[in-house]
Order: sequence, then structure tokens, then C-alpha cells
Amino acid sequence: MHTSPILPSIATLANPASSLFTIILSIFRTIFLVILSYLPGSQFAIRKISVANTGILYHDGRALATCESGPPMRVALPGLETVGWYNGKKTEGEPVTEESSGEKFGGTTKGLVGWMKEWTTAHPRIDPITSELRLFHSTFVSPFVHYSIMPSTYNINSATPPPRLVSARIPGIKSAKMMHDFGVSLTHTVIMDLPLSLDPRNLVFDDPVVSYDPSGRSRFGVFPRWQLEIVRWFETALCWIFHTANTWDEISPVTS
Repeated sequence: MHTSPILPSIATLANPASSLFTIILSIFRTIFLVILSYLPGSQFAIRKISVANTGILYHDGRALATCESGPPMRVALPGLETVGWYNGKKTEGEPVTEESSGEKFGGTTKGLVGWMKEWTTAHPRIDPITSELRLFHSTFVSPFVHYSIMPSTYNINSATPPPRLVSARIPGIKSAKMMHDFGVSLTHTVIMDLPLSLDPRNLVFDDPVVSYDPSGRSRFGVFPRWQLEIVRWFETALCWIFHTANTWDEISPVTS
């Protein structure tokens, strides 16, 4: 039996054949199903609506399925049974430990904005040396993009807990963007600020939710791993990139 997902897919939002009526109807259907799940008699309440069907990675003892419409979803191995949403500290159903206390994705922000700040890129990166998990969170509201670094709790040789960075603001991005991927080298991170918006407010102007602006700018923000505040922006020829293949550091040879 065919069933529609609770959340309309990016393919639906970006499809030129999708009418404004179809998109609005899909969004209202999502809202209706969420409200319905909280009524008496419902088996469970819908607290997250991500499809978690885009990527999968293994970090800190967890297999995580990802999609930018929500936080990562932990799945059990080898059967791939659903375990629960991962919030940056622990997964739903896991026991509370000293390592799982503290700030989670979205921080202390509540309501709709806090919920959006949990949205996590479908393509996080794991450092092959430190085992840190690096990821970003893209939303519809200013400051639009946040950044997180999750350490590994395995093989820690120091009594000092490893540093964490949770939902830190990346300065310099002025509007909501379709930001699916990013670049990560051993020392730096590259955020792509490109002229493709992903914003339901586009519907007010009779534009698609996913809309390309040929008069926009293509910029790449580069910053050291832990120093978002010194991000440097480089503007290039107009372009749009969905996935990145590799990111690396180059050291210029010393000349006399």
C-alpha cells in the first residue's frame, strides 16, 4: 500500500510541476497530522517530522540516519530497527549519563525556532583522526545557520572532557538557503552561501519554496574548526553546488 510521508519531500517542493495549491496543501496536511497526533485516542504524538532517509553514518557507537528536515535518527545494527532521535548528547530511550547531560541541538530555545535549530545537514563529517562529528543546522530564521562539533567519548586518554560546540551561530549569512552539504578539511570548515533559497515564505510572492536567484551571489565562508567568529567570505562566479567531493588544506612552500 502506498502512503505519503508526513513531511513533503524536497522533490515535491522543487518540482516545477508542483502547483502553489499542491505545495500549500502538503504543508497544511503536515500541520493537520501533527495536531491530530496530540488528540485523545492517538497512539503517539508526532514530535519530529523528518524522513531521515538521505545519509547514514557511524559515530560514537551509534548508526545515524540523516536528513536536513530534522535531527539524526539512530538505528539499530544489523537489523536497522528505529531507536530514536539523536539530540547531540543522547538518543531517545538511552539512559541518562554524565556524558549525556548538558546542551543539545537547538540549545535552550523553545517552540518553533528551537525545533528548526535541531535540523541537521544530511551530510555530517567525521574527523578520521579525532573522531569528532562536525555538522551544521540550516533554518528559515536569522541567523539561519548554526554549527556543531560532537566529540567521541571513546578512547579518551585525558581526565578533561573533550570540547563540544553546540548550535553556534555562523555570522554573515543574510537569508534562508538550500544548503545541503559543506566542506570539511583537517583544520577548516567551508560553508556554501549560494543563490538557491529554501524558504516557505517564497510562497507569499508566488515563488517556489526552493527558488534560484540568477542575480544573487555565490560565496564560500571559510573558518578554522573552532573559530566561527573569524569566518572569511570569498565570492566567486555565480554557481550552485549540491554535494561536495573533497576539501583539503594546502600549505604553500617556503621560498627564500
